[in-house]
Formats: sequence, structure tokens, C-alpha cells
Amino acid sequence: MRKVIALSLFCLLFTACSRSNKTEVTGHVLLDEKPVTYGVISFWPSDGVGPSAQGLIQDGKYRLEVPPGEKKVGVEAVEKTGEHALPGSESIKVTSHKAVSPESYHSPDQTTLTCTISPEAKVHDFRLSSR
Repeated sequence: MRKVIALSLFCLLFTACSRSNKTEVTGHVLLDEKPVTYGVISFWPSDGVGPSAQGLIQDGKYRLEVPPGEKKVGVEAVEKTGEHALPGSESIKVTSHKAVSPESYHSPDQTTLTCTISPEAKVHDFRLSSR
């Protein structure tokens, strides 16, 4: 029982400490001057060392916690292409999507988007071009 309590306290302390090392980041993402309806934004360490962070973009806005430091930023904007029933179940619908943002924004090796995350809460807006 003591081991369970000690392990639980360690996990709680570890989780609390790791959370305090992140900064809330919010912002807007535009593609060709229009809000990205739906997608994923990623923050990767510029030097490739350390944790990354990903979050959803909805209606051009995102909010997530990111470790401080120099970041490469990736965006994958998608649009709905259709909806169909899951084979074998008419009640479960599956939505199909396709990427609408250029692949050059999808990976840390290709993206040109960067930012610096400081320990204070920050707003970072990103404007992408499909050209």
C-alpha cells in the first residue's frame, strides 16, 4: 500500500512539475487571408531536442500549452470532402478530409514558420499562403 501511495505522489508531483514548464499559447491561423476552418498546429523544438506540442485549429483559432524556447511551427489545414457510413454500421458516420495547406508547412524539416515561446502566456498568429 505504501508503494502505491508513494508512486501516486511521485506521479502527481511529476505531472505538476511538467505542467509548470509549459506556456499557454493562443492565436489565429489564416490560409490565403481566410481562417483555417479545421486543422492541426504543431510546435517543434528548433534544435530537434525536447518535446513537441500539437493542438487543434478550429474556426481559425488555437489554444494549447507549449514548452518555452525557439520553435518551428507546422500547420496542416484540412477541409471536409465527404461523409459516409462505416462499413457494417449505418449509424456510425465517417468524415473524409483532405489537406489544403501546402506540404511545406507539414513537417519540421520543411516549414519556414518559426516563433519564440517565452515563459509568459503569448499570442502567436500565423499567415500561410497556398502559393
